Amino acid sequence: MITQNIKSIGIELEGGINSNDLGKLKNFVKDNNLTEFFSYGYDYSVNVSDKDYYNIEIRFWHYDLNIFFKFIEYVFNECKFKQNNTCGNHIHLKFLDDEKALSIFSYRKSWKMFLDEYKKFAYTFSDEKTINKYLGRLDNRYCLARYSSKVVISQLRSFEKNNSRYRAINLNSYNLNKTIEIRILPHFSNSDEAKKSIEWLIKTIDKIYNIRKSVMKKTSIYLNVENNNFDYTIKRENIKDLNMKIKIIK
Repeated sequence: MITQNIKSIGIELEGGINSNDLGKLKNFVKDNNLTEFFSYGYDYSVNVSDKDYYNIEIRFWHYDLNIFFKFIEYVFNECKFKQNNTCGNHIHLKFLDDEKALSIFSYRKSWKMFLDEYKKFAYTFSDEKTINKYLGRLDNRYCLARYSSKVVISQLRSFEKNNSRYRAINLNSYNLNKTIEIRILPHFSNSDEAKKSIEWLIKTIDKIYNIRKSVMKKTSIYLNVENNNFDYTIKRENIKDLNMKIKIIK
């Protein structure tokens, strides 16, 4: 357990790594019995040109936050993993109550709370370059920080990757991975920055979840299931606060 609401956390680390360091990382994973939590692939929007693998995407998840951070520290510190401005960091969260989490983070007020907290967090860094790096993600086309109900509905309806996922909060990930994906974090300079940003993110998501679950009222998302094809339809009632419950219709 990560928090009382969040069951597990995962990350997609975009960047570059040399061949011998990737081998070292694989040995670390094997020696620590972490094989089931680790994978890697490639992202062709990434370019860390001074590394052998210049566009790698290292993926790791776990239920134990200490183990999760131990992995990240090893990647940056021992394997000399490097990120630059072509990279971002996507965090995947699994919740104990998926229906409630989807409801809360489908909602405009939750987005507003999250983005307000993100802007405040950017100014906790002491140098202007890092502050601008975080603020720059608000307008990045891969994690656009603008709420749109049409985009949210598209994320919820799709069982394949599509352009609707390119938002700060991506609910399309739930249909693919059973996670909610937070895409807004920028590239990290080192493991200390990674840990600071991820700890902030966990705390903030947990806080919003707790606040919104106590004030949201009622709306329903209906999942229509026909011949293994899924379709979302949303019924909204004329009320100020919305709480989305997912019901499966067969």
